[in-house]
Amino acid sequence: MGRRGRNRRAARAGSATRRWSAALHRWLGLLVAAVLVFQLASGTLLLYRPEIFALTHPELFAATAGTVAAGPAEALAALHRALPQFSTSYAASVEGVWQIWDADYHRAAYIDPGTGNLLGTAEPDGGFWGVLLNLHDCGLSCETYPGYVAALNVTVPGADELTWGGLVLGVLGLALLLLTLSGTVAWWPSMGRFLRALRTKMRPRLDRGAYRAHRDLHDVGAVLALPLIVVWAVTGAGYALPFVGDAWYAVTGGVAPEHSFTADAAPEGAPDIGPDAALAAARTVLPGQELVFVIPPGPDQDHYLVGFQDGVAPARYGGVRTFSESDVAVDPHTGRAALYDGGPGQPWPEWLWESGNYGVHFGYLVPWWARALWFAAGSVSVYLVGSGLWTWWWRRRRIRRAARPVPAPRRAAAAVEQVPAE
Repeated sequence: MGRRGRNRRAARAGSATRRWSAALHRWLGLLVAAVLVFQLASGTLLLYRPEIFALTHPELFAATAGTVAAGPAEALAALHRALPQFSTSYAASVEGVWQIWDADYHRAAYIDPGTGNLLGTAEPDGGFWGVLLNLHDCGLSCETYPGYVAALNVTVPGADELTWGGLVLGVLGLALLLLTLSGTVAWWPSMGRFLRALRTKMRPRLDRGAYRAHRDLHDVGAVLALPLIVVWAVTGAGYALPFVGDAWYAVTGGVAPEHSFTADAAPEGAPDIGPDAALAAARTVLPGQELVFVIPPGPDQDHYLVGFQDGVAPARYGGVRTFSESDVAVDPHTGRAALYDGGPGQPWPEWLWESGNYGVHFGYLVPWWARALWFAAGSVSVYLVGSGLWTWWWRRRRIRRAARPVPAPRRAAAAVEQVPAE
Protein backbone atom coordinates (compact mmCIF):
# COMPACT_ATOMS: atom_id res chain seq x y z
CA MET A 1 0.00 0.00 0.00
CA GLY A 2 1.38 3.40 -0.99
CA ARG A 3 1.70 6.47 1.18
CA ARG A 4 -1.51 7.94 -0.21
CA GLY A 5 -3.46 4.80 0.65
CA ARG A 6 -2.06 4.75 4.18
CA ASN A 7 -2.96 8.40 4.64
CA ARG A 8 -6.53 7.75 3.49
CA ARG A 9 -6.86 4.81 5.83
CA ALA A 10 -5.52 6.85 8.77
CA ALA A 11 -7.89 9.70 7.91
CA ARG A 12 -10.88 7.31 7.86
CA ALA A 13 -9.82 5.81 11.21
CA GLY A 14 -9.38 9.27 12.71
CA SER A 15 -12.75 10.37 11.40
CA ALA A 16 -14.45 7.31 12.91
CA THR A 17 -12.72 7.93 16.25
CA ARG A 18 -13.91 11.53 16.28
CA ARG A 19 -17.47 10.47 15.44
CA TRP A 20 -17.54 7.95 18.28
CA SER A 21 -16.00 10.49 20.65
CA ALA A 22 -18.56 13.10 19.65
CA ALA A 23 -21.39 10.62 20.26
CA LEU A 24 -19.96 9.69 23.68
CA HIS A 25 -19.53 13.36 24.57
CA ARG A 26 -23.10 14.15 23.56
CA TRP A 27 -24.94 11.30 25.28
CA LEU A 28 -22.80 11.25 28.42
CA GLY A 29 -23.34 14.99 28.75
CA LEU A 30 -27.09 14.51 28.48
CA LEU A 31 -26.98 11.78 31.11
CA VAL A 32 -25.12 13.75 33.81
CA ALA A 33 -25.99 17.35 32.87
CA ALA A 34 -28.65 17.89 35.55
CA VAL A 35 -26.35 16.80 38.41
CA LEU A 36 -23.18 18.22 36.89
CA VAL A 37 -24.51 21.76 36.58
CA PHE A 38 -25.37 21.87 40.30
CA GLN A 39 -21.96 20.48 41.24
CA LEU A 40 -20.10 23.01 39.10
CA ALA A 41 -22.27 25.94 40.21
CA SER A 42 -21.97 25.08 43.92
CA GLY A 43 -18.19 24.74 43.68
CA THR A 44 -17.93 28.07 41.87
CA LEU A 45 -19.91 29.85 44.59
CA LEU A 46 -17.84 28.22 47.35
CA LEU A 47 -14.59 29.63 45.96
CA TYR A 48 -15.09 32.92 47.80
CA ARG A 49 -16.93 31.60 50.83
CA PRO A 50 -14.02 32.33 53.25
CA GLU A 51 -13.85 35.98 52.20
CA ILE A 52 -17.63 36.37 52.24
CA PHE A 53 -17.88 34.86 55.72
CA ALA A 54 -15.16 37.18 57.06
CA LEU A 55 -16.82 40.24 55.49
CA THR A 56 -20.26 39.37 56.87
CA HIS A 57 -18.92 38.55 60.38
CA PRO A 58 -16.32 41.27 61.05
CA GLU A 59 -16.83 41.05 64.83
CA LEU A 60 -15.46 37.48 64.84
CA PHE A 61 -12.15 38.54 63.30
CA ALA A 62 -11.57 41.79 65.20
CA ALA A 63 -8.24 40.71 66.67
CA THR A 64 -6.36 43.27 68.77
CA ALA A 65 -2.63 43.75 68.84
CA GLY A 66 -1.02 42.37 72.00
CA THR A 67 2.48 41.90 73.32
CA VAL A 68 1.79 38.25 74.14
CA ALA A 69 -0.55 36.28 71.87
CA ALA A 70 -2.69 33.60 73.43
CA GLY A 71 -1.63 30.10 72.42
CA PRO A 72 -4.02 27.20 71.81
CA ALA A 73 -4.10 26.21 75.50
CA GLU A 74 -4.91 29.76 76.60
CA ALA A 75 -7.53 30.07 73.88
CA LEU A 76 -9.21 26.83 74.96
CA ALA A 77 -9.09 27.88 78.61
CA ALA A 78 -10.60 31.27 77.77
CA LEU A 79 -13.37 29.59 75.82
CA HIS A 80 -14.17 27.20 78.67
CA ARG A 81 -14.34 30.10 81.10
CA ALA A 82 -16.74 31.98 78.82
CA LEU A 83 -18.75 28.95 77.65
CA PRO A 84 -18.32 26.03 80.10
CA GLN A 85 -20.71 23.80 78.12
CA PHE A 86 -18.86 24.23 74.80
CA SER A 87 -17.36 20.84 73.84
CA THR A 88 -14.22 21.41 71.77
CA SER A 89 -12.78 19.30 68.97
CA TYR A 90 -9.87 21.35 67.60
CA ALA A 91 -8.43 24.85 67.38
CA ALA A 92 -7.39 26.46 64.10
CA SER A 93 -5.61 29.70 63.25
CA VAL A 94 -7.97 31.61 60.94
CA GLU A 95 -7.72 35.23 59.82
CA GLY A 96 -5.57 36.13 62.82
CA VAL A 97 -7.85 34.64 65.50
CA TRP A 98 -8.36 31.23 67.09
CA GLN A 99 -11.32 29.36 65.62
CA ILE A 100 -12.37 26.51 67.95
CA TRP A 101 -14.90 23.99 66.72
CA ASP A 102 -17.28 22.04 68.89
CA ALA A 103 -17.25 18.24 69.04
CA ASP A 104 -19.98 17.97 66.40
CA TYR A 105 -18.18 20.34 63.98
CA HIS A 106 -21.38 22.36 63.92
CA ARG A 107 -20.57 25.56 65.83
CA ALA A 108 -17.32 27.50 66.16
CA ALA A 109 -16.09 29.98 68.77
CA TYR A 110 -13.60 32.75 68.03
CA ILE A 111 -10.91 33.88 70.51
CA ASP A 112 -8.83 37.05 70.21
CA PRO A 113 -5.18 35.90 70.53
CA GLY A 114 -4.09 39.32 71.75
CA THR A 115 -6.41 39.50 74.75
CA GLY A 116 -7.76 35.96 75.11
CA ASN A 117 -11.32 37.31 74.96
CA LEU A 118 -14.22 35.50 73.31
CA LEU A 119 -15.21 37.39 70.14
CA GLY A 120 -18.36 35.37 69.54
CA THR A 121 -19.69 32.14 68.07
CA ALA A 122 -21.15 31.25 64.69
CA GLU A 123 -22.08 28.36 62.42
CA PRO A 124 -19.73 28.75 59.43
CA ASP A 125 -21.18 25.65 57.79
CA GLY A 126 -24.82 26.51 58.41
CA GLY A 127 -27.59 27.90 56.25
CA PHE A 128 -27.12 28.42 52.53
CA TRP A 129 -23.35 27.80 52.59
CA GLY A 130 -23.85 24.59 54.54
CA VAL A 131 -26.23 23.26 51.90
CA LEU A 132 -23.69 24.08 49.18
CA LEU A 133 -20.92 22.36 51.15
CA ASN A 134 -23.06 19.29 51.70
CA LEU A 135 -23.93 19.16 48.01
CA HIS A 136 -20.44 19.79 46.68
CA ASP A 137 -18.26 17.98 49.24
CA CYS A 138 -20.51 15.14 50.39
CA GLY A 139 -23.27 14.60 47.85
CA LEU A 140 -25.75 15.53 50.63
CA SER A 141 -24.43 12.69 52.82
CA CYS A 142 -22.79 14.76 55.62
CA GLU A 143 -24.99 14.63 58.69
CA THR A 144 -23.52 17.78 60.28
CA TYR A 145 -24.46 20.00 57.33
CA PRO A 146 -27.94 21.25 56.37
CA GLY A 147 -29.53 19.50 53.42
CA TYR A 148 -28.56 16.07 54.76
CA VAL A 149 -30.23 13.08 53.09
CA ALA A 150 -29.96 9.96 55.27
CA ALA A 151 -30.33 7.54 52.34
CA LEU A 152 -27.18 8.97 50.71
CA ASN A 153 -25.17 8.34 53.90
CA VAL A 154 -25.64 4.57 53.66
CA THR A 155 -22.46 2.63 52.89
CA VAL A 156 -22.29 1.09 49.43
CA PRO A 157 -22.29 -2.75 49.74
CA GLY A 158 -18.79 -4.13 49.36
CA ALA A 159 -17.14 -0.69 49.61
CA ASP A 160 -15.13 0.45 52.63
CA GLU A 161 -16.64 3.64 54.11
CA LEU A 162 -17.90 4.77 50.69
CA THR A 163 -21.40 6.21 50.93
CA TRP A 164 -23.87 6.51 48.09
CA GLY A 165 -23.39 10.27 48.16
CA GLY A 166 -19.63 9.82 47.83
CA LEU A 167 -20.12 7.32 45.03
CA VAL A 168 -22.25 9.81 43.11
CA LEU A 169 -19.53 12.46 43.44
CA GLY A 170 -16.79 10.02 42.42
CA VAL A 171 -18.68 8.82 39.37
CA LEU A 172 -19.52 12.41 38.48
CA GLY A 173 -15.82 13.32 38.59
CA LEU A 174 -14.98 10.42 36.28
CA ALA A 175 -17.83 11.44 33.96
CA LEU A 176 -16.48 15.00 33.82
CA LEU A 177 -13.03 13.67 32.96
CA LEU A 178 -14.50 11.44 30.23
CA LEU A 179 -16.50 14.38 28.87
CA THR A 180 -13.30 16.41 28.68
CA LEU A 181 -11.35 13.67 26.93
CA SER A 182 -14.11 12.77 24.46
CA GLY A 183 -14.73 16.43 23.62
CA THR A 184 -11.02 16.97 23.03
CA VAL A 185 -10.74 13.92 20.76
CA ALA A 186 -13.88 14.90 18.83
CA TRP A 187 -12.51 18.39 18.17
CA TRP A 188 -8.79 17.64 17.78
CA PRO A 189 -7.57 18.14 14.20
CA SER A 190 -4.45 16.55 12.77
CA MET A 191 -1.20 17.76 14.29
CA GLY A 192 -0.33 19.56 11.07
CA ARG A 193 -3.52 21.64 11.27
CA PHE A 194 -3.66 22.06 15.03
CA LEU A 195 -2.45 25.65 15.36
CA ARG A 196 -4.54 26.80 12.40
CA ALA A 197 -7.63 25.10 13.81
CA LEU A 198 -6.94 26.55 17.25
CA ARG A 199 -6.72 30.08 15.83
CA THR A 200 -9.99 29.50 13.99
CA LYS A 201 -11.78 28.19 17.06
CA MET A 202 -10.59 31.11 19.19
CA ARG A 203 -12.42 33.51 16.86
CA PRO A 204 -16.11 32.69 17.42
CA ARG A 205 -18.56 33.79 14.73
CA LEU A 206 -21.39 35.56 16.51
CA ASP A 207 -23.13 36.93 13.40
CA ARG A 208 -24.34 33.62 11.92
CA GLY A 209 -27.25 32.85 14.22
CA ALA A 210 -27.68 31.72 17.81
CA TYR A 211 -26.84 28.08 17.11
CA ARG A 212 -23.49 28.81 15.50
CA ALA A 213 -22.64 31.42 18.13
CA HIS A 214 -23.22 29.03 21.02
CA ARG A 215 -21.35 26.23 19.24
CA ASP A 216 -18.31 28.45 18.78
CA LEU A 217 -18.47 29.89 22.28
CA HIS A 218 -18.78 26.34 23.64
CA ASP A 219 -15.51 25.41 21.93
CA VAL A 220 -13.73 28.58 23.04
CA GLY A 221 -14.86 28.17 26.66
CA ALA A 222 -13.79 24.51 26.70
CA VAL A 223 -10.30 25.37 25.45
CA LEU A 224 -9.82 28.14 28.03
CA ALA A 225 -11.23 26.24 31.03
CA LEU A 226 -9.77 22.84 30.09
CA PRO A 227 -6.82 22.76 32.59
CA LEU A 228 -8.94 23.51 35.66
CA ILE A 229 -11.78 21.25 34.51
CA VAL A 230 -9.33 18.34 34.35
CA VAL A 231 -8.00 19.25 37.83
CA TRP A 232 -11.53 19.36 39.27
CA ALA A 233 -12.48 16.07 37.62
CA VAL A 234 -9.41 14.14 38.82
CA THR A 235 -9.30 15.56 42.37
CA GLY A 236 -13.09 15.36 42.79
CA ALA A 237 -13.12 11.71 41.79
CA GLY A 238 -10.09 11.02 43.99
CA TYR A 239 -11.82 12.32 47.13
CA ALA A 240 -14.34 9.48 46.94
CA LEU A 241 -12.71 6.69 44.92
CA PRO A 242 -9.38 5.34 46.27
CA PHE A 243 -8.35 3.76 42.96
CA VAL A 244 -8.03 7.25 41.44
CA GLY A 245 -5.25 8.00 43.92
CA ASP A 246 -3.61 4.67 43.09
CA ALA A 247 -3.76 5.58 39.40
CA TRP A 248 -2.18 8.96 40.16
CA TYR A 249 0.79 7.35 41.91
CA ALA A 250 1.12 4.75 39.16
CA VAL A 251 1.29 7.45 36.47
CA THR A 252 3.61 9.81 38.38
CA GLY A 253 5.86 7.14 39.86
CA GLY A 254 5.09 8.17 43.43
CA VAL A 255 4.24 6.02 46.43
CA ALA A 256 1.20 6.53 48.66
CA PRO A 257 2.32 7.41 52.21
CA GLU A 258 1.38 5.37 55.25
CA HIS A 259 -0.02 7.61 58.00
CA SER A 260 0.50 5.91 61.34
CA PHE A 261 1.37 6.92 64.90
CA THR A 262 0.72 5.07 68.13
CA ALA A 263 0.99 6.81 71.48
CA ASP A 264 3.22 5.23 74.13
CA ALA A 265 1.61 3.27 76.93
CA ALA A 266 1.21 5.68 79.84
CA PRO A 267 0.66 4.95 83.54
CA GLU A 268 -2.89 5.33 84.74
CA GLY A 269 -3.63 8.93 85.62
CA ALA A 270 -0.60 10.31 83.77
CA PRO A 271 -1.22 13.99 83.01
CA ASP A 272 -1.78 15.32 79.49
CA ILE A 273 1.02 17.65 78.39
CA GLY A 274 -1.53 20.13 76.97
CA PRO A 275 -1.91 21.83 73.59
CA ASP A 276 0.90 24.38 74.09
CA ALA A 277 3.47 21.72 74.97
CA ALA A 278 2.26 19.60 72.05
CA LEU A 279 2.70 22.59 69.73
CA ALA A 280 6.20 23.22 71.07
CA ALA A 281 7.12 19.58 70.50
CA ALA A 282 5.71 19.68 66.98
CA ARG A 283 7.77 22.78 66.17
CA THR A 284 10.96 20.82 66.88
CA VAL A 285 10.03 18.57 63.94
CA LEU A 286 8.96 21.37 61.57
CA PRO A 287 10.51 24.62 62.78
CA GLY A 288 9.67 27.93 61.15
CA GLN A 289 6.37 26.85 59.60
CA GLU A 290 3.03 28.55 60.16
CA LEU A 291 0.54 26.88 62.47
CA VAL A 292 -2.77 25.83 60.94
CA PHE A 293 -4.50 23.76 63.65
CA VAL A 294 -4.09 21.72 66.83
CA ILE A 295 -6.32 18.68 67.27
CA PRO A 296 -6.28 17.20 70.80
CA PRO A 297 -6.68 13.45 71.43
CA GLY A 298 -10.21 12.15 71.11
CA PRO A 299 -12.28 8.98 70.81
CA ASP A 300 -10.77 8.12 67.40
CA GLN A 301 -7.27 9.51 67.97
CA ASP A 302 -4.83 8.78 70.82
CA HIS A 303 -2.42 11.65 70.07
CA TYR A 304 -2.22 15.34 69.24
CA LEU A 305 -2.15 16.26 65.57
CA VAL A 306 -0.57 19.61 64.70
CA GLY A 307 -0.92 20.98 61.17
CA PHE A 308 1.51 23.41 59.51
CA GLN A 309 1.98 25.21 56.22
CA ASP A 310 5.23 26.39 54.66
CA GLY A 311 5.06 29.57 52.63
CA VAL A 312 1.26 29.85 52.34
CA ALA A 313 -0.64 31.63 55.09
CA PRO A 314 -3.85 29.68 55.82
CA ALA A 315 -5.33 32.71 57.57
CA ARG A 316 -4.93 34.74 54.39
CA TYR A 317 -5.79 32.19 51.72
CA GLY A 318 -7.52 29.25 53.39
CA GLY A 319 -10.06 31.33 55.24
CA VAL A 320 -12.62 29.61 57.43
CA ARG A 321 -11.78 26.22 55.93
CA THR A 322 -8.13 25.68 56.74
CA PHE A 323 -5.95 22.95 55.26
CA SER A 324 -2.46 21.85 56.18
CA GLU A 325 0.53 20.83 54.09
CA SER A 326 2.34 18.93 56.84
CA ASP A 327 1.10 17.24 60.03
CA VAL A 328 3.04 16.25 63.14
CA ALA A 329 1.75 13.69 65.65
CA VAL A 330 2.62 14.22 69.33
CA ASP A 331 2.27 11.76 72.21
CA PRO A 332 -0.09 13.37 74.80
CA HIS A 333 1.92 12.09 77.80
CA THR A 334 5.58 11.93 76.78
CA GLY A 335 5.68 14.71 74.17
CA ARG A 336 7.31 12.41 71.62
CA ALA A 337 6.75 14.00 68.19
CA ALA A 338 7.03 12.49 64.72
CA LEU A 339 6.21 13.61 61.21
CA TYR A 340 2.79 12.23 60.32
CA ASP A 341 2.31 13.65 56.84
CA GLY A 342 4.17 15.93 54.44
CA GLY A 343 7.41 17.61 55.41
CA PRO A 344 10.13 19.45 53.45
CA GLY A 345 11.38 16.30 51.73
CA GLN A 346 7.98 15.18 50.48
CA PRO A 347 8.13 14.12 46.78
CA TRP A 348 6.05 16.31 44.47
CA PRO A 349 3.52 13.59 43.49
CA GLU A 350 2.82 12.93 47.16
CA TRP A 351 2.67 16.65 48.04
CA LEU A 352 0.31 17.44 45.19
CA TRP A 353 -2.05 14.56 45.94
CA GLU A 354 -1.93 14.47 49.74
CA SER A 355 -1.16 18.06 50.78
CA GLY A 356 -1.85 20.44 47.91
CA ASN A 357 -4.89 18.62 46.56
CA TYR A 358 -7.53 20.63 48.41
CA GLY A 359 -5.73 23.93 47.93
CA VAL A 360 -5.42 23.36 44.18
CA HIS A 361 -9.03 22.20 43.85
CA PHE A 362 -10.47 25.30 45.55
CA GLY A 363 -7.68 27.73 44.65
CA TYR A 364 -6.82 28.29 48.30
CA LEU A 365 -3.10 28.14 47.49
CA VAL A 366 -3.34 31.59 45.90
CA PRO A 367 -4.72 34.98 47.07
CA TRP A 368 -8.35 35.89 46.48
CA TRP A 369 -7.61 38.00 43.38
CA ALA A 370 -5.78 35.12 41.65
CA ARG A 371 -8.70 32.87 42.51
CA ALA A 372 -10.68 34.83 39.92
CA LEU A 373 -9.26 32.36 37.38
CA TRP A 374 -10.98 29.51 39.25
CA PHE A 375 -14.21 31.51 39.41
CA ALA A 376 -14.08 32.30 35.68
CA ALA A 377 -13.38 28.66 34.79
CA GLY A 378 -16.25 27.52 37.02
CA SER A 379 -18.66 29.99 35.45
CA VAL A 380 -17.56 28.94 31.97
CA SER A 381 -18.05 25.28 32.92
CA VAL A 382 -21.65 25.96 33.92
CA TYR A 383 -22.14 27.70 30.56
CA LEU A 384 -20.62 24.70 28.75
CA VAL A 385 -23.30 22.43 30.21
CA GLY A 386 -26.07 24.87 29.30
CA SER A 387 -24.82 25.61 25.80
CA GLY A 388 -24.27 21.91 25.12
CA LEU A 389 -27.87 21.13 26.08
CA TRP A 390 -29.25 24.06 24.08
CA THR A 391 -27.35 23.29 20.86
CA TRP A 392 -28.33 19.61 21.10
CA TRP A 393 -32.00 20.55 21.54
CA TRP A 394 -31.85 23.09 18.66
CA ARG A 395 -30.20 20.59 16.33
CA ARG A 396 -32.71 17.83 17.19
CA ARG A 397 -35.59 20.20 16.58
CA ARG A 398 -34.17 21.18 13.18
CA ILE A 399 -33.71 17.52 12.19
CA ARG A 400 -37.29 16.68 13.19
CA ARG A 401 -38.61 19.60 11.19
CA ALA A 402 -36.61 18.56 8.13
CA ALA A 403 -37.94 15.00 8.39
CA ARG A 404 -41.57 16.12 8.75
CA PRO A 405 -43.63 15.43 5.55
CA VAL A 406 -44.72 18.55 3.66
CA PRO A 407 -48.55 18.83 3.20
CA ALA A 408 -49.86 18.22 -0.37
CA PRO A 409 -51.24 21.78 -0.98
CA ARG A 410 -47.89 23.23 0.05
CA ARG A 411 -46.06 20.85 -2.33
CA ALA A 412 -48.35 21.87 -5.18
CA ALA A 413 -47.82 25.56 -4.50
CA ALA A 414 -44.09 25.01 -4.43
CA ALA A 415 -44.27 23.15 -7.79
CA VAL A 416 -46.23 26.02 -9.39
CA GLU A 417 -43.68 28.53 -8.16
CA GLN A 418 -40.93 26.47 -9.81
CA VAL A 419 -42.56 26.52 -13.31
CA PRO A 420 -40.67 29.05 -15.45
CA ALA A 421 -42.69 31.87 -16.91
CA GLU A 422 -43.15 31.85 -20.72
